[in-house]
This record gives sequence, C-alpha cells and structure tokens, in this order.
Amino acid sequence: MIKHAGAENAEVTAEFEDGVARLVVLDDGVGLPGDVDVEDLLQRRQASGHIGLASRRVRIEGLGGRMRLENRPTGGLAAIVEMPARRL
Repeated sequence: MIKHAGAENAEVTAEFEDGVARLVVLDDGVGLPGDVDVEDLLQRRQASGHIGLASRRVRIEGLGGRMRLENRPTGGLAAIVEMPARRL
C-alpha cells in the first residue's frame, strides 16, 4: 500500500448478495494518474515488467469474475472485485 499508493489508510469490505461475492478496497493514496484509461495503464505496466495487477485480473476473470479500478472522488483508489459465488 505505502510503496505504490502512498496511502496511509485503507478500508476493506467483503459482502455477498444475489450470488455475487464482492471485495472492495478503498485507500487514501494517490489514485490513478489523471484521466488514464485503466486498460492502457495495465498494458503499459505489464509491458514494463509490472505484472501484479494484470496477473490478478487474469485470475479473477478466469474464474468468471471482474475487477474494476477507479479513482475516488475524495482522492485515492477504489479496487472492486466481483465473483460469482454461492452460499455453502
């Protein structure tokens, strides 16, 4: 968190609703640069050897899920992962 985001605080929530498990991570760091296209950013980062987010996204999508990254209006980043799930 501190190294990349410059965040001092993070909030993590997990919830289950209507067959979807959702993990939300909010931080108060620097967020994404400007009006960046997230897909383009991930491709450029991966091309320069930074595979962390890209590899996580591939794993999530491989299981039928989705990952979104977006700047928060108050600053920082929101990372949202949604996966199909069922109660055990």
